[in-house]
Amino acid sequence: EESLKIILVPLIGKELFDMYLTSNPFELKRLFKIYEDNVKELEENLLTALENTIKVLSEKFTPDVNKWKWGDLHKVILAHPFSQANEAAKMLNIGPFKIGGDSNTLRNGAYSPINNYENIVGPSYRQIHDLSDWDKSIGVIPGGQSGLPFHKHYKDLMKLWVRGKYIPLLYTKESISKNLEGTFKLIPN
Repeated sequence: EESLKIILVPLIGKELFDMYLTSNPFELKRLFKIYEDNVKELEENLLTALENTIKVLSEKFTPDVNKWKWGDLHKVILAHPFSQANEAAKMLNIGPFKIGGDSNTLRNGAYSPINNYENIVGPSYRQIHDLSDWDKSIGVIPGGQSGLPFHKHYKDLMKLWVRGKYIPLLYTKESISKNLEGTFKLIPN
């Protein structure tokens, strides 16, 4: 946020900057485009932004930069739609979990500086398929397989998702049958 403030406020003003913070995450390539004809000014602004960031984070956490962790600031929460109803309903949320990444990394985890750096955009489903053996495919979703709060599979995949781990995505009937947890039979009335 400090970098953006120092670089963008002189260009677009404080009012537009405040509105900008509530919109899409800032991409570094935009920054380089703005300053392509004035690299020296960019370097000076980035140094000032770094100094300001160190000051702000030292006040928020500790002056010992070796103890700073991005995940202490950047967290992901899967907010249940009903969690806004009242304080007790927040128990339906999954998280918070410390998470890496931002909008400029492979592990996409875009955030909003005005919302305590909470992760607002990221992959909702990851999968890797082995086309030579479909039963070796893997995947993971954030949360869990069940949408029912308090069910054992409501949030059982979340820790795997946060750590970048996967579960098997079995394909053949034989593999699925060998690994069944149970069956659910729908019978019409």
